[in-house]
Amino acid sequence: QAGEGFIVFNLIVAVVCDAVAVVDREVQAEKLGEFETDTTKLEKAQERIWDMTEHVERMMHAQKELQEVLAKLATDLETITDAEEKDRPVRGSLSKRNPRRLG
Repeated sequence: QAGEGFIVFNLIVAVVCDAVAVVDREVQAEKLGEFETDTTKLEKAQERIWDMTEHVERMMHAQKELQEVLAKLATDLETITDAEEKDRPVRGSLSKRNPRRLG
């Protein structure tokens, strides 16, 4: 049982030493002005939230523009498909009835 008591004592000493080291780091950081208070943590978090909000807004704007381009392309493709089905030439394409010959 003496061995168990020695182990427990060593664990307590280790915990106390670790706590002293943490307090010492905080004191040193506070002296250097690097100590983060809850307010500074909150301010940093708010700044990250604003940055992410701005990023999401830019992404949403880009998505809207992309959807408009895709809608235009779909309309153009439908127009071309309809023209080909009616077998009439579309501006800038070759007619099936009158292909150009090279040479």
